[in-house]
Amino acid sequence: MNKADVNQTGGLRLDTDILEFAFDAPKIAQLLGYLAHDLAIINGCSENNNVVNNGTVFINGEILPFKQSVKANTVVIVEKKTKRAFKTGQNKDVLIERWVEFGVSTLSYNWASFYRVKSLKQLELDLAQKAGLQAFNNLIARVEKLELFARPFAQGGSMLFWNKPADKIPVGWREVLNWRERIAIGWNPDSDSDIYHSIGNTGGSETHQISKSQLPNVTIGFNDAYYIESSGINTTAVSGKIHLGSNYGGANGTDSDNNTLYYRRAETDVIGNGESINHMPPIRTVMYIEPIPIP
Repeated sequence: MNKADVNQTGGLRLDTDILEFAFDAPKIAQLLGYLAHDLAIINGCSENNNVVNNGTVFINGEILPFKQSVKANTVVIVEKKTKRAFKTGQNKDVLIERWVEFGVSTLSYNWASFYRVKSLKQLELDLAQKAGLQAFNNLIARVEKLELFARPFAQGGSMLFWNKPADKIPVGWREVLNWRERIAIGWNPDSDSDIYHSIGNTGGSETHQISKSQLPNVTIGFNDAYYIESSGINTTAVSGKIHLGSNYGGANGTDSDNNTLYYRRAETDVIGNGESINHMPPIRTVMYIEPIPIP
């Protein structure tokens, strides 16, 4: 910054150009106000009962005193000029006093736009209470990871088990109605069954009725067979097995003594009632819920 060295031996005649030089030197210091803001409160200007007290403000490169006044939406720069006599006898404006107060004019400044400058100590304390850059970046990474996992819910298509009543479903979620009484099964486009080929296909039943074609392929026989005479059944055993399904009384060969051998039809008692088989494994009823898609 420029400076004037006037305190020297011999005496310096004080001319107007020296005064102008002295007045211009501090102007550069006022530009430090831009470090805060184009419009800033340097100090003071506290508010009490809708009155803003004295202080100092910065407006577009100029540091100005603020004079106490009733608070309003805008402030203005006020000038007061004082005349002084020159050698020619003329009185001219020499002293120009400038300050800021609340008011309205052709050039006004919104009071809400003024930024209150904090001391370096206060800034240090504020920064100490805030996360460092590395912590902030770590937080951003965690949020991005959470957003990645949450996309199936945010975009719709995912659902969860809900183990409480319907009136307890959280705000922003709803029941998936078409999943009532359903159990999930994995999609498989290569399956022999078409039901697994497309998402959303339904099938299956709680019970199943067994048909004759589904019974095991087995036969039932006896260790002994008998031949029948006209007087009744001869109790002498004939080796071999009775042929199931033959008509009773039909001659079918002779034994070793040339007796006519008859087969008789053998049947078991009726078993079972033909009731449906329950396919249900052990279950616990829950509700499927899904988030309401975010627009």
